[in-house]
Amino acid sequence: MIAHSVHTDLNAFHAQFPTAHQRAHLLLLQSTVDRAGLEALRQEQVQQADLVSRRIVRRLADAAEVLTPSQRVRLAAHLKAAHRNGAGL
Repeated sequence: MIAHSVHTDLNAFHAQFPTAHQRAHLLLLQSTVDRAGLEALRQEQVQQADLVSRRIVRRLADAAEVLTPSQRVRLAAHLKAAHRNGAGL
């Protein structure tokens, strides 16, 4: 359940990347570069990343509280291997 909610947050975060990239392209391709628009987009992306990061850390801590020390070691190894293989969390 905890891992599923982390994946849900990450999937939603990643799903908005194409829209953000499209917005950046539109802002950059205007006849006059919209610096304020680019900065606003950057701030939105940073805020969204911070929100998702906070949720992930909170949920990892939730999971760690219900696992034994040996289970946490196995979870850490699993996360490390998944990250190394490009799967993220």
